[in-house]
Amino acid sequence: MSRTPFVFAWLLAMAACGRTAGDSLKPGDTFPAIAGVPAGEGLRVVWVLRPEDYLKCATGADQVRRFQRRYGSGVPLTVLYVGEHPEWGRAFLIRHRVNGSMIVVDRRRFERTFRGRRGSGVHLLEGTRVRKVVMLADTSELIEKLEPTIEPLLAGRGGRDSFNFINIKELR
Repeated sequence: MSRTPFVFAWLLAMAACGRTAGDSLKPGDTFPAIAGVPAGEGLRVVWVLRPEDYLKCATGADQVRRFQRRYGSGVPLTVLYVGEHPEWGRAFLIRHRVNGSMIVVDRRRFERTFRGRRGSGVHLLEGTRVRKVVMLADTSELIEKLEPTIEPLLAGRGGRDSFNFINIKELR
């Protein structure tokens, strides 16, 4: 029996599956420019939030809230809400006491801007550069994963203040 048909079928199946997990943003990449997401020089956390991220048991909101409690406005949070019904996303953030500016972008524009790369999770940015990407899960702790990267960057920059308030800008 020849392996050629099997190998060809396997390659065809892999191509049909689309992009792999290796296509997500990595440290050193430039975060795609999305109107409303600040591109200043300081540190910032951008949480890409989709309805499927908060319509499940483990949402990661508690981890983000604990992160905010620790770092306050020293590392401000921007929530990049992808999809329809931003009022649901806003209600989710309020219910879980997650504070930050919220930028709304429709799914098609998000996919076009990210050029098919997966953009889910929490992104630690310094200016427009991605320093770290964390996928939220019930077993991970956001502070533990980001702290080794944040602490050296914050050294000498000052304290940790209070949070931002929720401010929604909708982009269509």
